[in-house]
Amino acid sequence: AEFVEQGDLRVLVKYIKDSSREQLLGLLDNLKRVYPNYLICLIGSNEGSLPIVIATSEPAIKKGLLAGKLVKEVSSILGGSGGGRPDLANGAGKNPDKIEEAINYIKGL
Repeated sequence: AEFVEQGDLRVLVKYIKDSSREQLLGLLDNLKRVYPNYLICLIGSNEGSLPIVIATSEPAIKKGLLAGKLVKEVSSILGGSGGGRPDLANGAGKNPDKIEEAINYIKGL
């Protein structure tokens, strides 16, 4: 219900407090099944770190929305780093004051 339609993409960007990278990846696996054309970005918080996971569908990749590139940008905004494949990437940041900026970056794509 929290996916937002942007053109032919379904986008979900969510900050989930007290979530580890493993928990976010588990949630991401379930969310990827909801729509065939998606961009999903989940940011958590766990022991002073802000884990980030991003997944993009094949149609999103064809539009240039590469998960590896996006996670580098989001991680950078949050004062960290990350990387991965075009369809799935993860990273981490450490500056919770920038979470809203990171969310707005993805929403603005």
